[in-house]
Amino acid sequence: MWKNCFLTPSRGAVTPMLTLVMTVLVLLGGVIFDIGEYYSRSRTFEREGYLMLHSQMKAFDRNLFDRYGILATKALNQRFDYGDSLGEPAILKGKITEVMGYRTQGNLAGDLLGSAEGFQEITQIIQEVSQVNSLKNTINRELQNQRIPDERILTGFLESFVKVGIFFEGSPPSLEGLMEGEIIDIHLKGEFAEIFDSFTGLSSQTGLLNFLSPFLLGEYVVDYLGYSSNLNPRNPFGAEYVLTGISYGPVQRSLVMSELSGLRLVLNTGAYLKSPRHMKQFMTQGGPDPRAQLALLLLAALKTSVMDVSKLYQGGRVPLLKTPAELDQTTFNRGVTYPDYLKIMLITLPEFMILSRTKKVMERFLEVPLAEYYTRVGIRREFSYEFKTFKHFKSQAKTFEASY
Repeated sequence: MWKNCFLTPSRGAVTPMLTLVMTVLVLLGGVIFDIGEYYSRSRTFEREGYLMLHSQMKAFDRNLFDRYGILATKALNQRFDYGDSLGEPAILKGKITEVMGYRTQGNLAGDLLGSAEGFQEITQIIQEVSQVNSLKNTINRELQNQRIPDERILTGFLESFVKVGIFFEGSPPSLEGLMEGEIIDIHLKGEFAEIFDSFTGLSSQTGLLNFLSPFLLGEYVVDYLGYSSNLNPRNPFGAEYVLTGISYGPVQRSLVMSELSGLRLVLNTGAYLKSPRHMKQFMTQGGPDPRAQLALLLLAALKTSVMDVSKLYQGGRVPLLKTPAELDQTTFNRGVTYPDYLKIMLITLPEFMILSRTKKVMERFLEVPLAEYYTRVGIRREFSYEFKTFKHFKSQAKTFEASY
């Protein structure tokens, strides 16, 4: 009897302890639920903010995008904050280069610099510089590993360096020095390093786009604003307007033709000077007087230029740099077209002028100032939560932002 009393606690002693444990568990469960509720509402708050922002970003202006390929929205809702207006030249330029960068899909340098025959030399120089850097790294790596590279690699490096050595600081060792294990210590000069690095993929895509912005702007103006390659232009607010700043059709056409004729006159004069057959003909016809020879040269170049411009306005092709045989031809199997010449002439304009005139053309079509289009949208929201199980109040303000 006494043994059973010691082994079995009474019911009255267990009840307070169990009550205490249950109370603690209930309080702890309430706190956990309270904290969970706070984080749940906090996440819901963030999701709602991003959904509101996403909904506003979807309301981009269709006319602007369909006509000019640029994503932007108007200030449609007072609850949102809008920024980075297309009315700012830097923002407009950034969007244009972005559009053209997407279009070229990684072949930017080749498409833009290689499209016109006169720029292919630039592409070749860039390739030579890239090859010199690549061979230098390969040779130095081999030499550091106590191995002498193949003599053909060493010779190829020295031959490439001769062509583009002007862009480098330092001089490489001789072939004998390389064969003896002497390390190559050359590097691009500071003023060229960023440009060449951009083309060889060593820097960001943004750096490449910034360097190519004059080409990109010209491409964009011709492709998106339009042009007139016939004698009866229907839209004077196009690439020709950006080039001349004149909207009156007859004057605009005269200015474009004069600029195009001047460009062809210079190029044709150079082509005649490089043609021994034609120069001999001018000397024979002009006699001993150099002025008469020069007059015949310029007359022939002017006549050829007039024919070239007429050919371009008819939709034909004309080579930038003609061969001697092509100087006597009226049709060509190679060359560039009228819009290509427009792109070349647009490169000569100051950037601010191209952007200003492009902006005017866009505004005329949209019938809305570009300053009313924004590429960045944000919304500031406040979140608060009062805990129920303990005395604490949590409040925060957060700004949600997105850009096209």
